[in-house]
Amino acid sequence: GRTVRVHFERADDMATTGGRAPMGATYAASVELSTGVISSVEIEATFDGGCNHYVGDVSMATSWSDNCYRHADYDYRARALTSNTPGQAACRAPGVIQSQPVHELVIERAAEVCGLSPDAVREANFYHDGDVTPYGTKLGGDFNWTAPQLFATAREKWRIGARREAIADFNRAN
Repeated sequence: GRTVRVHFERADDMATTGGRAPMGATYAASVELSTGVISSVEIEATFDGGCNHYVGDVSMATSWSDNCYRHADYDYRARALTSNTPGQAACRAPGVIQSQPVHELVIERAAEVCGLSPDAVREANFYHDGDVTPYGTKLGGDFNWTAPQLFATAREKWRIGARREAIADFNRAN
C-alpha cells in the first residue's frame, strides 16, 4: 500500500461545545490509503482561557484527546491564551469536549482522502486489548476495553448500513 501525509485545514472556534472555552486547532496525519490506518497524528490546539487564563482545559484535553484511537505516532499539544473575554469553568471533562471532535475530524478527513467510509477508518484505528495509550493507560488491564464491541453492536442495532444505503438512494433520486 501507499501512505500519504496530509496536512489538514484549521478547525476553529468549537462553538458547538457551548459553555466551554473556545478552541482552535491545526492537525496533520499520515494515512495508509488502502486500509485507512493512520500511523501518525499531530494536533496543536489553542484554548481561549479568557481573563482568568484557566488551564484545566489544556491538561484534560491532552489526556483524553486520543479518544478510542491508536496511532503509532501521536502528538497532541495544547496551550491556553489569556484574552479580554470572560473565562469559562467547565465542571465535567474540561477540554475533552473540544479535543475529541478534532480527532474525529482527522478520522473523517482521512476517510475522505482514502475513499473509505469514516466508520471503516474508525474501526481500522481502534485501540485493542493490551494496547497502551500515549498517556500510559493499558487497555484491558487498567480497565475493561469495550469500545470496538459497543461500536459493532450499535451499528447492527441501529441498522446503520441500511440507513446509509437509503440515504444514498434518496440523494441519487433527488
